[in-house]
Amino acid sequence: MKINLKVAEVTGFKTHLLLVPVMNQKKKGPVLTAIDKATDGKMRELMELQGFKADKNHRFNMTGGGKLAAKRVLIMGMASEEKIPVSFQARSLASRINAAARAVGAEDLALVLPEMRGQKAQELIRWMVEGLLLGKYRYSLKTGEKNRKKELKRCTILIPANGKRKKPVIGKEIRKALAQAKGTSSSIMLTRDLVNTPSNRMTPEEFTKVARKVARKRGIKITVLGKTKIDEKGMRMFAAVSSGSGKKPRFVHMKYAPVSGKSMGRICLVGKGITFDSGGLSLKPPASQPDMKSDMAGAATVLGVMDAASSRSLKWEIHGIMPLCENMPDGKSYRPGDILESKLGKTVEITNTDAEGRLILADALAYAGDLNPDIIIDLATLTGACVVALGPYTAGLFSDDDELADALLEAGKSAGEDLWRLPITKSLRKQLNTPVADMKNTGTRWGGAITAALFLKEFVGDNRWAHIDIAGPAFLSEKHGFSPKGASGFGVLTLLEFLEKQSLFKT
Repeated sequence: MKINLKVAEVTGFKTHLLLVPVMNQKKKGPVLTAIDKATDGKMRELMELQGFKADKNHRFNMTGGGKLAAKRVLIMGMASEEKIPVSFQARSLASRINAAARAVGAEDLALVLPEMRGQKAQELIRWMVEGLLLGKYRYSLKTGEKNRKKELKRCTILIPANGKRKKPVIGKEIRKALAQAKGTSSSIMLTRDLVNTPSNRMTPEEFTKVARKVARKRGIKITVLGKTKIDEKGMRMFAAVSSGSGKKPRFVHMKYAPVSGKSMGRICLVGKGITFDSGGLSLKPPASQPDMKSDMAGAATVLGVMDAASSRSLKWEIHGIMPLCENMPDGKSYRPGDILESKLGKTVEITNTDAEGRLILADALAYAGDLNPDIIIDLATLTGACVVALGPYTAGLFSDDDELADALLEAGKSAGEDLWRLPITKSLRKQLNTPVADMKNTGTRWGGAITAALFLKEFVGDNRWAHIDIAGPAFLSEKHGFSPKGASGFGVLTLLEFLEKQSLFKT
């Protein structure tokens, strides 16, 4: 889709579909007033007859006419800023534009930039373009997809002149926002593709090939460890989880360094990369297995961030760490009752082989700790318990560092991704006690997301650390906001906001 920017009078701009987002129709803004005047009051009359409200999911459409150059007008409502973050609304609204255009057979469209108090033009452009591009995303391996309805081919982001003597100027910052939005959307769609791809196609080796392509394209250093090197590094728990699969494990370590050479600090992003999770010998029920291609969403999110880092010119030294393997039942599989030794030397009794994500993350976190980081953040589709607690749209955030947790929550709010901080309740640590090892890998069913976080905490040492459980929002059963059914790419926007707004957090 071609996207460009233009400053013009809204009523005189020729297009198949003129789309105007509004938040409060009681305040007659200059854009609506101009359209109403061009249609000789027809627009306001029809809006009242149809009971249009400038709130979420309300829309009004009409054919052009009079002095209005557009063939059709579509007005879409947004909720007030107090109810829903504007960034989420803008992306969500823009993501619905493709369907709206298809409904009327429009191949070109003009999207009027909302006039919203306190919001910079470049932020609105970035959100709108991201929503527009992400809304076009589809993953399908169906044949015969050529007979689709007409797709939107061109979109003009229209900055209204509104008869002003001094017209708005499309400056360097606004053009940068457009380019940045395109880059970020591409990285999120990369994450979605990785997660949506079936496990027979997205193996640890195939994921590694994608990571190598990203590294070459972005000029990022990459190191890949195979089975022998994984063993040499002492990552025995990671090796044990992979032992039942015919697919060899891979351990990917990517390093992004700022072009300037000056860094705000060193941050390690660690992502769980189980490319298929059968549960191992503690086999999952059949109904729970089809979506387990998504159990590598943490690693996919990390790779998405690494892909976007260069285009954002981030000032951190960022290490992307992705342990990749399958968890399968076999004669060589690790077993309930086994005692495994971790990279740190701590011993772990296995009580459930379906609690494998924390095992590979534990060794990866220990590996990250060897890099002397300022911050470690891990992301994982770790526990169903987190989904029970927070539902499908909210990620659980765990950290004993208040400053780091607050910065991540603020970044999530700014990004339009919902995070909720859950406690690391130390009294639940006793659930992991066992008389035969330093700890076991599961506790009781009560507080399962918390005990998983407590397990991970054992492997981060004194490093500043946060754990984000994305089991709910990483893979959706239905469309939500600007995310489609299936892989959402959740977490990429939050981490980019965190990394870009260094003032939120200081090491």
